Amino acid sequence: RLMARCLSSGINAEYGGKPYLGYVDKIGVSFTERSVATGFGSYIAQPMMRRAIEENPNMTVEEGKRLMARCLKVLFYRDCRSLNRFQIGVVTNTESSISDPISADTDWTIGANPSGYE
Repeated sequence: RLMARCLSSGINAEYGGKPYLGYVDKIGVSFTERSVATGFGSYIAQPMMRRAIEENPNMTVEEGKRLMARCLKVLFYRDCRSLNRFQIGVVTNTESSISDPISADTDWTIGANPSGYE
């Protein structure tokens, strides 16, 4: 039994050749949206992406890449057993690409003096 949630992206020929993001889960629930996420990212990164899109609905590819890097860094800090390495895929009207692996800069000095847990 396949227990997967998949994200897809591409060019939708039926709607004028515009790029799309799509989501499909294990029981066939599917939708397209301006931002999509799975797993822990649905709880942490999705609200960050929605807010950024509301504030800047026409963001550039570079702004989108910076947003994704920020989301993935926050996710890494929340789940320290994961790796701080990721790749970013970009789909535009003219091309699609996947970046080389990127490592998020991390700073664990913030955890040296926790307070408020006494």
